Amino acid sequence: VITNGTMIGEHIDVLDRCIDKIYISVDGLKALHDSIRGEDVFDKVTENLKLIDKSKVRIMTVTTPQLDITEFASYFKENKINYGLMI
Repeated sequence: VITNGTMIGEHIDVLDRCIDKIYISVDGLKALHDSIRGEDVFDKVTENLKLIDKSKVRIMTVTTPQLDITEFASYFKENKINYGLMI
């Protein structure tokens, strides 16, 4: 499943039972992500990440000049969430 992560809570039962990998599109940390996706969307996504098995999650981003790759990677590494970059 590829998702922006905003509706995970509404579909958690199906995700837990039927899905092996969940790819969540994140455009950067809070300020950058919210500037693209809308106010407080980053917070909603990170809250939803707490609901699912982190071993199933892969965070994807498309790099932009505004993205601090080191800061982005550190955030997800500290939170033990797998991440990847598409360049």
